[in-house]
Amino acid sequence: MIGKLVQAFQKLKSDRALNQRVTEMGSELSLTGPVEFEKIINDDRRRYGKIVAEGNLATQN
Repeated sequence: MIGKLVQAFQKLKSDRALNQRVTEMGSELSLTGPVEFEKIINDDRRRYGKIVAEGNLATQN
């Protein structure tokens, strides 16, 4: 399933019209595989978890 999603997103990345629209919005298309994506998520969790802990921040229920 993940492989099919990666292939589909790779096709989107080669779509010139889509790339143009994304560029006009001030962004760019970037593709990562599942391993790289997991690393990004884990790094973000550590970084933001540290910010939350050091700032004594908590969610309000």
